Amino acid sequence: MPLYAAGLAIAAFGEAVRFWAAGHLEKNTRLTMSGPYVWTRNPLYFGSAWIGLGFSLATGRVFLVAAVVGLFVAVYVPVMKREAARLAETFPAAYGAYADRTPLFWPRPRKVWPRRPKAGDEEGGFSTKRLLANREHLTVAGWIAVAGIVGWKLL
Repeated sequence: MPLYAAGLAIAAFGEAVRFWAAGHLEKNTRLTMSGPYVWTRNPLYFGSAWIGLGFSLATGRVFLVAAVVGLFVAVYVPVMKREAARLAETFPAAYGAYADRTPLFWPRPRKVWPRRPKAGDEEGGFSTKRLLANREHLTVAGWIAVAGIVGWKLL
């Protein structure tokens, strides 16, 4: 059970990152650079990686952790690179500078805490409307279901 609890905590962190990111993202309408997008250009994938690692750990099967890492690298690294190229083409004036200061996946410490956008800023802030439009509530429901199934199987 200790691995289950640790795994759930890690997966919860991942879902929290995804939740935060989904409330900032406006797909294909603006380059999102607020919220967790200040730290990484791909916070949804970053959160998903932690969810996968957490649930793998929760099962107590170490080989699943290795499998998740391998699959993530094989699938999502090419996806992130294609998305970066598409965003550079879609938002040519802003993406280059954003990519220069923000890592593709793994957040790095910043010397200055990013400024929090105010309501009405061009970058926007967290929005429940965006969260729902990005259907992150369905991911939360899936997270709850997987946590329950893994816990039930361990009993």
